[in-house]
Amino acid sequence: MKKILILLLLTNIYAFATPYANVKRRMGSKIPYNKGTFLTNFGAGLISPYYATDRSMVIPPIFASLEYGLGHIIGLGAVFAYTSSGASKLSSAGAVKYSESYIISGLRVIAHFYSKDKLDIFAGAGAAYVVGIINEPVFENPNVQVVGSRTNPAEISPIHPSVFLGGRYYFNNHWAMVFELGYNVGFMTAGLTYRFR
Repeated sequence: MKKILILLLLTNIYAFATPYANVKRRMGSKIPYNKGTFLTNFGAGLISPYYATDRSMVIPPIFASLEYGLGHIIGLGAVFAYTSSGASKLSSAGAVKYSESYIISGLRVIAHFYSKDKLDIFAGAGAAYVVGIINEPVFENPNVQVVGSRTNPAEISPIHPSVFLGGRYYFNNHWAMVFELGYNVGFMTAGLTYRFR
C-alpha cells in the first residue's frame, strides 16, 4: 500500500511539474537545476519521526544527501542521517537513563517544479532503511543496582517511506541554503547545498 501511495504521489508531482518546466525553458531564464546537475546537501533537523513516544531528542537529525539530475525536472538522490533520543526513568537505584540511536540510509526521487534564477522549489518521496539501537542499563538485581549497559535492536520497522516539500535559495553559482518540511529524517530540516554543475 505504501509503495502504491508513493507511486501515485510521484505521478502527480510529475504531472504538475511538467507545465512549469516547459514555461521555464521557453522563457530562457537561468535554471539552477538541469540534466546532469549534481548536488550535495548537509545540515540538521528538528524532531525525527523515529523517536518513541516517551523519548526526547538528544542529538538532532544530522544528514548528508546527494542528488543527480536525470532531466530538467526529475532528480534521483540518496540520503544518510543519524539521530538519537533518550529518557530518564526512576527506580530504586535512582534515575536511570535509556537512549536510542538511529542510523538512516535511503533513496529518494525529487521533482523540481519551479527552478528559476536563484530559487529552486521541489517535492519528493522515497524510502529509507533504518537501524535502531537501544542502550539500556543492566541491573545486578531487579531495579537495585546498575552494573553496566547493553545494546539491543530497537523495535522499529526497518523500512520507512518519506514525503517532503522543500526549497533552495542560491547565494552564488555553487552555494545555496536548503529547507525541507515533511515526513523525512526530521519533520523540519535545514542546511546548505553545494552544486558541482
